[in-house]
Amino acid sequence: MRKLRDKMNGDWFWIGLTDSETEGSWLWVDRSPLDKSFWINGEPNNMGNPPDGEDCAALKVDRADGDLQTWNDFPCSYAARIICEKPPGSAQSSELTAQNSELITSECEVHFSV
Repeated sequence: MRKLRDKMNGDWFWIGLTDSETEGSWLWVDRSPLDKSFWINGEPNNMGNPPDGEDCAALKVDRADGDLQTWNDFPCSYAARIICEKPPGSAQSSELTAQNSELITSECEVHFSV
């Protein structure tokens, strides 16, 4: 967890989870329902952002205690980095170059549009 926290540098990352169709019914981008969650205490709360609300989930791994409760809900328009599931057999992160990381990022964005 510490290694991941160091690499993430305190940034928020979209994780491909949204309740934009039905408030409170969280779905992954592949349309599968959420079955295990890691919300920060008091989240998701859809707080303070009417009329659109906070319909997308992001995580931030920066807790020194290693607590896994790292998810928060945000408006989907919030600027955050992206975490994307790579298909089996795709390049490992150590093999990424500036050229193919751009491609992977654009593929993630295509699959995560709300």
